Amino acid sequence: MWQRVGPLFWARVQSGPGGGLPIAAIFTQFFLAGLFCALVRDFLPPFAYGVFALSLTAAFLAIPLLGELGWLLRADEAAEWVEALPVTPRDLKIARTLHLGLLLGALALGSLVPAALFAPPETDLVSRLSFPVLGLGFAALI
Repeated sequence: MWQRVGPLFWARVQSGPGGGLPIAAIFTQFFLAGLFCALVRDFLPPFAYGVFALSLTAAFLAIPLLGELGWLLRADEAAEWVEALPVTPRDLKIARTLHLGLLLGALALGSLVPAALFAPPETDLVSRLSFPVLGLGFAALI
């Protein structure tokens, strides 16, 4: 199965409008999240800061999915061609899910890493390191 899913996955990754990961969107989120998190870090306690940063991540994930990455959620333009390949519908769904997961994870890390870097000073190291990991779980729920 993975011999069929792997090439489908990498073909989907390269088939996007820019080919590959949306680097511009990731850097935009990185800088905006860093700016917002740096502005509120001295005024919020750690729990409120975490809620703020996770809400910011949710907003930063929804905006690209509604705009430039909306093609991921719509019907595949090459569906007829892909269905002619010797793959099962299950393989296609797995490849599409992996592709969406990769892009959502990359976009989420674009805003979660600055949030961990700019966490309030009283936040310990374990909390800072676990924030991006737990935030990826939150992004998967979205």
